[in-house]
Amino acid sequence: MVSGHGSRSSLGALVARPHCTLSTAALDDVVHYEPGDLTITVGAGMPLATLTELLAANDQLLATQTYRRQGTVGGLVASAADGALAAGYGTVRDVVIGAAIAYTDGSLARARGRVVKNVAGYDVPRLMVGSMGTLGVLTEVSFKLQPAAPRSVSLVAGFATPNDALEAATRLMGEPWEPVFVDLLLGACTPQLAFGFDGHRERIDGLVQASQSLLARAGCLGQELLEDAEDLTLRTRLDDPVAHGANGGDALLRWWGRPAELPSTLERLLAPRDDGLIVRLDVRPQLGQVFASLAHSDHAAMYAATTMLLKQLRRTGSAVLLAAPDALRKDANTVWGPPPADFVLMTQVKAALDPDRTLVAGRFVGGL
Repeated sequence: MVSGHGSRSSLGALVARPHCTLSTAALDDVVHYEPGDLTITVGAGMPLATLTELLAANDQLLATQTYRRQGTVGGLVASAADGALAAGYGTVRDVVIGAAIAYTDGSLARARGRVVKNVAGYDVPRLMVGSMGTLGVLTEVSFKLQPAAPRSVSLVAGFATPNDALEAATRLMGEPWEPVFVDLLLGACTPQLAFGFDGHRERIDGLVQASQSLLARAGCLGQELLEDAEDLTLRTRLDDPVAHGANGGDALLRWWGRPAELPSTLERLLAPRDDGLIVRLDVRPQLGQVFASLAHSDHAAMYAATTMLLKQLRRTGSAVLLAAPDALRKDANTVWGPPPADFVLMTQVKAALDPDRTLVAGRFVGGL
């Protein structure tokens, strides 16, 4: 299998033939960087922390991973690890504008280029996003960048019930204020609504005042404005659920579905349980996503409870295991759910790019 720093090694099903690991850690150079064009090309093994520091020197950022400190560029792309700011700035798929790829037959290919408007030919770089290293080895990636915002702030408000917090989030998203993230934190403490704004100071001051008024009308129990180090701490915590949402023998799953299904999904996840499963949620209502961290004192009981919960959640949307003990990752259908309707096309792409199933066979959807 292919690995940078191994920070995403828990993703996907167990590899069917784990013969060896190909490391991309040495591919950590800057290939091309033109700050004026807001584009950069780097080696796939560049640590995300290094990339962040490099861009910060020019008041720029890769918005999809602004606060991420673990992993490499290749791992970010291969796992499609969208951050908390995806609603405000776009997903990993939106910011990749080119890539260099090594295929298992020894051939090298460059797809698209270093300019944002290059759209000729097949969009192979976006095909690599979320492919989990099953199609080829990323050696270089080109990104479009964003200027860093002059100011960033976050607000956190507590509510009496999850429904109150969700209703407040719905009202907030109905305003033309465009928060860069909206998260609901449920299950482990008093229901909390967290959201943030980026921009110029005068605009941010007005948005904060209007938001505080909305929260008060929505019946919040209390609210706090976070700036500077406190804002950074919150955003870092929310940005990467895989790094922060599961520890040791815990599991982390992501539900993704229609916003209309969100209330019933939350009700199912937060209902009193008799199976001993402890559930903590990070909900992104703008994106129709729920990250559920699951803990249990007994591993065998956790396996049964998690499997049952996944089956229930797949009735209303997509539910995927993002991190789990190996016992839960033996079957690809447990991790990813049943193969989708277009699975035959996925199989054909795999056969074309990796005909001998050399790369991490069995890790992806349907055992690809």
